[in-house]
Amino acid sequence: MDKENISALPKKLLLKKIQEVREDTRIPLKTINSLSGLPSGSSTEHDKAVSNKTRSTYEIDSKYVTFGQRNEDLDWDYKAIKDEANNKDCSIISISDEEESFIESNKKEYNYFNENKQKNGVGEAIRAATPLHKSPLEPNRCYKICLEESYTNCIESEYVNDLFAHLLSIERPVSVPRISSITRARLLNWLLRINGSDGNPAVIQTASWYLDSVLSVCRFRLEQLQQVAAACFWIAQKLHGNVASASMLIICANGTFIKTQLLWAEEAILKKLKFPSQPVVPQDYITYMSWWLDDAHSDEIEIAAVFLCLCGLMVNKTLCNELPSVIAAACIQDALLLLGKRDLMLRLQTCPVFKAAKNKTTDMCSICSTLRTAVRIVSNSYEYKAPMEIFGTGPHFIAQKIVKCAYDLEVLEGQCARN
Repeated sequence: MDKENISALPKKLLLKKIQEVREDTRIPLKTINSLSGLPSGSSTEHDKAVSNKTRSTYEIDSKYVTFGQRNEDLDWDYKAIKDEANNKDCSIISISDEEESFIESNKKEYNYFNENKQKNGVGEAIRAATPLHKSPLEPNRCYKICLEESYTNCIESEYVNDLFAHLLSIERPVSVPRISSITRARLLNWLLRINGSDGNPAVIQTASWYLDSVLSVCRFRLEQLQQVAAACFWIAQKLHGNVASASMLIICANGTFIKTQLLWAEEAILKKLKFPSQPVVPQDYITYMSWWLDDAHSDEIEIAAVFLCLCGLMVNKTLCNELPSVIAAACIQDALLLLGKRDLMLRLQTCPVFKAAKNKTTDMCSICSTLRTAVRIVSNSYEYKAPMEIFGTGPHFIAQKIVKCAYDLEVLEGQCARN
């Protein structure tokens, strides 16, 4: 490369960088074993002995090393799925008051990842365009990729197109699971309650993808389904962060399985699905399209779209046949319609991601209608109401707004059909 053709950095940027270095006196890449920064008299006898020795460049402290097992003891026959379930009654999937208090008391552990993003180094280096108030939704891999000021155009032009072109090229639908709709809804409702109002909706969508995928190729007894669903949820959490402990999942399942069974189920599911890469889910598109429509107040649109998405996925398993981008586009379109943001409809039609998703289906109106029907079902006499419980709280009260408008639209459509 010709160094003479490389343009110099702006003087303003250099001065800013020098100032940042002066303010931060921490030595880069300072190791844990370095004793130079300790105050005099603070080291132990062992530390003093170590400091008098010349450490080898390749010396490794064994306490920071994890050793793997020497034998390959894997469940190649999927015994986790075939084992008996100790004749326990697993047909009741619920969270008792005791368990809810347990979850509440473990909020600090459960939300540690999200509350410490800046401390653990995963926060943005540049301030991103965040909502005006806290949203119950968590970030996903496409969240806040567009930044403020002069960085916005650069990020959009260089990365967004490539990112979504990749997602649109690798996404695929899931086969319809071989399980009754009501049993599947029961499982997803249970997972939604565990995930809670502070949970990442992408976790539920990913867990649903794993559950539908494994149920489309395997059959299970009724008493095994809760164990399989918990394992799918656990895998999804590990992909997106903020992982609940195995003990917490066991308590939420009323002790219908033990830790060893959960580990076996997780391993068996991954083997059966041949260790798939992280699946593309509707949330990957919903977050960006919401921001694209209204970067200053995208939270209301996003929450409404996620509510519609989760209701649809829980009630109607035929949505498994649709691509994630198509589901996301239908959710965003329905959200604008039901929130009364008709002025943004024309802007949505110009969104490149929305247009690409719309081109992948010939029946967008039918999918939108399916989502609105699912919302009405969940709000009416349906047994499983976790979406209403999660999205029906303040300050947005999105669930109530969407449900009311969904019923009003149904009446209006009925009148138009009769006329």
